[in-house]
Amino acid sequence: MLQSQLKKSNNIGYVKAFLNMLASDEDNEEQEDEDSAIEEEHAENKEDEEYVNVIQKAIDLNHRMLFDLHIRNFLVNQARRIWRGLLLGRAYIKGNYMYAAGDTIAFMEHAFGSDVIGFLGENQLFCAGKKGEHIILRNPLTHYSEVLKAEFTESENKYIKYLDNVCQFPAACDLSMARLNLDFDGDKVMVINNPVMRRKHVPADVIYDPGDKSTADALDYNIDSILAYELMNLDNLTGRVTNIDTYFSNKAMERNEGLESRDFETTICKYLQGQIIDSVKSMKKVSIPEELNAVWKKPYFLHHKYGDYKTNPKAYQGRDDAKSPFNKFVIILENFIKDFFEINFGDIIDIDYLDVQDTKTLLQDNSKCDSETFYKIIRELQPIYKEYIKQKEELAKKGKGINSLDKSDEIKEELRQLNEEYKKFYDDIKSKCREICSNESVLASCCIEITYNYTKNKNDSGFKRNQDYTFPWRIVPEGVLENLKRHEDKNKIDVKEVRELNHLEREFKGQLKVKDGIGVISDVQIKTSLKDGDYHVYNILGQHFTDSDVEREEAVKCTQSEAPPVNEDAGVKPLADYTVKLIKLEGKAPEYLIEKMNLGLILKMRNTDVAIYSEDEYLASVRKEDVNPIGQAIRLTDYINEEFSFDEVIEISESKKSLIIKMSTI
Repeated sequence: MLQSQLKKSNNIGYVKAFLNMLASDEDNEEQEDEDSAIEEEHAENKEDEEYVNVIQKAIDLNHRMLFDLHIRNFLVNQARRIWRGLLLGRAYIKGNYMYAAGDTIAFMEHAFGSDVIGFLGENQLFCAGKKGEHIILRNPLTHYSEVLKAEFTESENKYIKYLDNVCQFPAACDLSMARLNLDFDGDKVMVINNPVMRRKHVPADVIYDPGDKSTADALDYNIDSILAYELMNLDNLTGRVTNIDTYFSNKAMERNEGLESRDFETTICKYLQGQIIDSVKSMKKVSIPEELNAVWKKPYFLHHKYGDYKTNPKAYQGRDDAKSPFNKFVIILENFIKDFFEINFGDIIDIDYLDVQDTKTLLQDNSKCDSETFYKIIRELQPIYKEYIKQKEELAKKGKGINSLDKSDEIKEELRQLNEEYKKFYDDIKSKCREICSNESVLASCCIEITYNYTKNKNDSGFKRNQDYTFPWRIVPEGVLENLKRHEDKNKIDVKEVRELNHLEREFKGQLKVKDGIGVISDVQIKTSLKDGDYHVYNILGQHFTDSDVEREEAVKCTQSEAPPVNEDAGVKPLADYTVKLIKLEGKAPEYLIEKMNLGLILKMRNTDVAIYSEDEYLASVRKEDVNPIGQAIRLTDYINEEFSFDEVIEISESKKSLIIKMSTI
């Protein structure tokens, strides 16, 4: 659903809602490359909010930007990021993270000196609005005994019946607290109402360490104590013991024996993990028994975490030997991701209603400088652009050596440092570009011409062709938005999150009827701030949204610096024997076009194309490469509504779908 919606890009509200999620996402692991040659911030582990907001605003200004090559690639790469997370088991399920609390009635009984009874019995929990059996767990999980299956009960007690933001546990009448290793100091639990997980729950005794939470005696604050503390932190065995635990769990599932068949090994791993985590507080050295530390191989799927399968294959199961259920799922998913995302989505424009197939002209305002100044700025930007691509490739290469699916502290620090390098790099290029042209609108027009034309089409510009579209969006986003403002849609789609539905047990889609602050969807009532009316609700990864049509203007900050002076005396240069290739004949025979052009022709804009007309009849469009050829310093957009004479035909294609002609201004 997600990748299909982003691929088609024909649901504006859905895409806007997805971007809202990205801008506020606290776990946005990485951004993918735009193509194999030019990496698109591959190793940046968090998509900065400002960058996402620029893309949001561009789509809000003009919905046709959904089909912009840069934005389409960005959206599809974000969908691919989510799919890649599944390779490590990061599956989205319906659930709620809640603060854990004890039985509040029992607490008040204790506070007032009464007999402590409470209102929750053995294996009972309370959270207003939840009822029946649920799964409760915390991360990270090492042993299946750490998963609690308990019953949510109801209460009409006037002091607690409205408490729907905490999960209350019974007071000392069972071991649910010990099972989840809770101490109620701000710990959170995940509450899940999933029938498959309830059915697959494995009952088990609680694994309890009597020495848990114990701390070492206080030490003097001196260099020796500090050194001892740091030495205890040098050898972090948590990841290793977790991988050993995963190895045994994977083996159990591979042989279809159930996790219980490896209970001995995984119990020891759970015990060791707790010891290792608390070793700094207890100042006790922990070692992994040699029997567990013997030769073992990581399960196949873990290579997506460490990223070293090609260089260190002996550390993992072979792909053909990966027979556990999750390994099989990962192999299927690898094939799906490869097949689905190998397409260059930026080149797919298959929407019937689309009237603009080239967004370049939407992002430029050529009225603010003459053609001489325009090409002068582009030539001065050329060495800076080359430097931009070169440094970006170097940073991307550095980023490819960092596996951003790995969440270790070392990798996080490497990513943080790389992000700082990216920021410094962008700031440096921005500064150099603004020394050439301080007017952001004009600078954006020139950057767009380089990025969307000279580096993508065959021409004599001197720019090397590539598939990178980031230059204007990273270096002069304010100017891009200012230019786009000229083509702003009057009618827009506003997206609003329906948060009241997010914490409920189910996911919803369809019609939400609202009257007097009460919403009804699928026989479920909610309180809402939405105005009275009928709303269409859809959900993305468990979050619910609705949208509405509005008339409004988007606020865009305009440049404060003056544009370069336009040379009014220069006027429009006369053109003689100017060669262009005509395309998009729309079934007309070249002979018919020649006959019409002999009677005279005029240049007009047709959507975003520079086109040839005979009076009011459309004949053909000029190919992009011939509109702004840098070698001749000509902008055909300066000749709109100018009359031309047809000189001669140079060539007619064998398919008769295009022809090359010469023409001159009259």
